[in-house]
Amino acid sequence: MRLRIMTSCNLENSICNTTHLKYLMQRVSETMVLTLFILLYFLLTQSSWTQLKVRVQVWTQLKGQENEDRSVSGTVGGASGGTIGGVSGSGTDW
Repeated sequence: MRLRIMTSCNLENSICNTTHLKYLMQRVSETMVLTLFILLYFLLTQSSWTQLKVRVQVWTQLKGQENEDRSVSGTVGGASGGTIGGVSGSGTDW
């Protein structure tokens, strides 16, 4: 539609120019309304975004603690053992 208007318009024809101008103004207004709705949505849901960020941070911290719980404990060459990835084992004297 826009291509047809632009190609059929002649700069000397004022009626065609006003039609083209009206079309451009309509497109600009539609874009502005869409942008305003997007901004309004983000402003209204800003608290939700911060809550999501906090939840992700807490989950990351919990995952870090879970990985620390899987650390190896014990002595080399002793009878003590530890867990690796949840699997327990024991050492032997050499």
